[in-house]
Amino acid sequence: MDGTWGGRIVRVGVLLALAGCQTAEQVEEDRSDRLRAFKGRTMADFTGETGLTPSTFYPITGGRVYVVDGPPVVTNYGGYSSASACRLLIQTEPNGPLGTADAWTIVGTTRTGPCHTMPI
Repeated sequence: MDGTWGGRIVRVGVLLALAGCQTAEQVEEDRSDRLRAFKGRTMADFTGETGLTPSTFYPITGGRVYVVDGPPVVTNYGGYSSASACRLLIQTEPNGPLGTADAWTIVGTTRTGPCHTMPI
C-alpha cells in the first residue's frame, strides 16, 4: 500500500475489522469475567439480568447449588451426530430468611459443555 489517502483508508479499515475479532480464548475469558461479576450477588440478580432460571438445585454443606441447563447443541461430523448442552452450576450460601431467590448469595460458578449459546 502506498502513502496516499486511499492506502491509509484501507489500512484503517483493515485495523478496525481486525479489532472486532476475538479469539476463542478471549471470548471464553469475557464469559468468565461476566460470570465472576455475579459473585456476591443474589440468585434473583442473576435470573433478572440473564433471563436464565435454574432447572433444579441440590443442597450442599452451607448452601445450595443451582443447576442451569442450556439448549442442546447438535454437532455433525462424518455422518455422526452428537448432542450436548451447557450446564452451569451456581454455588450459593444463604443470606437470611430462606424461601426466595434473593435469599441466596452466589459464591462461585462452574460450567461444562457448549456454553457459548447461553446469554451470559
